[in-house]
Amino acid sequence: MRNTGTLKQSSRLYAWSGTDTDEIMSFFAVLMYMAIDPRTSVNEYWSSNEILQLPGFKRIMSYNRYTLLNKFLHFVDNDVTSSAGLSARLHKMSPIIKHLGKKFNSLYNLGPDLSIDESLTLFKGRLSWAQKIKSKARFGIKSSELYDSRTGYMARFHCYTRKEDSPEDDLSFGVDLGRQSTKVVLKLLQGLEDRGHCVVMDNLNNCPSVARFLKYLGFDCFGALQANRRNIPSDIAKVSKNVRKGTIISRHSGDVSIIAWMDSKMVNIISTYHRPDTYLGTRAGKPLVKPVCIRDYNMAMGGVDLKAQKLSMYLLERKRGVKWYRKMFKRLLNVSIMNAFVMYQSSLKRRGKVSVTHREFRLALAESLVKRHRPCVAEVIAPSVDNVVMRLRRDIVHEPENLAGSSNRSRCMICNRKKITKLVRTKCVQCDVYLCFVGCWKIWHSASELPGVDIRACKRKR
Repeated sequence: MRNTGTLKQSSRLYAWSGTDTDEIMSFFAVLMYMAIDPRTSVNEYWSSNEILQLPGFKRIMSYNRYTLLNKFLHFVDNDVTSSAGLSARLHKMSPIIKHLGKKFNSLYNLGPDLSIDESLTLFKGRLSWAQKIKSKARFGIKSSELYDSRTGYMARFHCYTRKEDSPEDDLSFGVDLGRQSTKVVLKLLQGLEDRGHCVVMDNLNNCPSVARFLKYLGFDCFGALQANRRNIPSDIAKVSKNVRKGTIISRHSGDVSIIAWMDSKMVNIISTYHRPDTYLGTRAGKPLVKPVCIRDYNMAMGGVDLKAQKLSMYLLERKRGVKWYRKMFKRLLNVSIMNAFVMYQSSLKRRGKVSVTHREFRLALAESLVKRHRPCVAEVIAPSVDNVVMRLRRDIVHEPENLAGSSNRSRCMICNRKKITKLVRTKCVQCDVYLCFVGCWKIWHSASELPGVDIRACKRKR
C-alpha cells in the first residue's frame, strides 16, 4: 500500500520497520499484562493521565509500535496455499495449530478421566464457517477440545470449519456414528486406545453408537444424553413429563446403560459402567436421593468448568479485531499459558513446594519475558514490584538464615529506613534482605507501608 500511494501521509504504516524475536516476545508480554489489567480500550494502557497512566507499557514499547505489530501479526506466506493435512480454511493458522497441537499432546501425562467439550472464540467479522453455540448465544470459531478432567489441561483440539476439505479430516473411520459432532470424538481420542481412560462428554457428542464403539476401543465413557438420539429406548425417549420427581428409569444393553432421572426436568445419562445406584445428597440444605452417575458427571466436568473460569478472567482475545486468525491465535496463546500453569503446579506438588496462584504465575511469566527480552526496561520497573509482592506473600515460607562470620553482615533494612545504623547477620532467604529478627522481621513481612525513608533510593536520585 505504501508503494501504490493509497495511504494518507499521516498513516502510521509509513513508520513500519522490521522486527525480531526480542520485540515479538515483548509484544506477548504486553498482551499478558493487558489480560491481567483489563481496560475499556487499548490506548488507555498508554494514557498520559496522571492517575490512569501505566508508565511500564511505554517503557516496553510505544503505542504506535504495538498497533503496528498487532496489525501485521501473520503466520504464513500468503503465496503458499498448502495446509498439509488441515482444512484449507485454517491455512492462515496452520503453523500455530500444528505446533501447539503437537506440544499440548506430548508435554503432559493425562490422568484417568478425560473430558470433551466445545468452546467458541467470539468473532465480529464475516466468516463463512462461523458457528453458534446455543448456550453461549454468540457467533464465532467453534472448536472441540479434549481436557484432563482433574486439572483442566487441554491436550487436543479440533477447529470446526463446516466443510472438511482434507482427506485426513474424514473422522468416520469406516463407522457410521451419525452427526459430525459425534465423529469428532474419535479424532480427539485417536492414539489413546486401550490405556484405561474414561471419557466424559456432554449431550452434543454422546449417543449409543459412540458409547459402544468407544468401549470396543478400550475406553469407558459416560455423560449427558439427548432423548431424541437414534437407538434410544422408547421407555426413556417418550417418558411422560408428569412423572413424579425423583423417579429413576434405567435400560441396559450389554455394556451400555441409559439412566433417566426426573429432577426439575428429565436428565438422561449414558454410561458404559454405571448402574442405577443412588446416594443421599442434599439440595438447599434438604436431603435428596440422586443417582451416582449424576454425581460422577458433575465431578468429572469440573476440570472443564475450572478451565473456563480461569481463562475467562484473563482473556487475551478480549480486544476487538477484524482478522479471525489473530483472535484465534490470542486464544491459543491464552490456553498455552493455562497449560503451562497446570504443568508448573504439578511440578511444585511433586517436589513438595508451596503452590502459586494463577495470577502470580501470569505476572511472573510476563515479567520473565520482559527481563529476558527487554533487560533495560526490567531494571527500571522490576525491583519495586518484586519487593512489595515478595515480602507480603503468605503462600511462601519466609525462612530466616543466621550467617556466620564478620563478612556476612549488613545493615537491617528497617533500621536503615529509620536512619539507625545496625549491622545484623539474620537474613530472609526469600526476600534477600537483612533484618533484625526481633521487631523488624515482623514489620517487614506485615506492614503495607514501611516506616521511614528508603535511604538508598534517595541516594540514587541525587
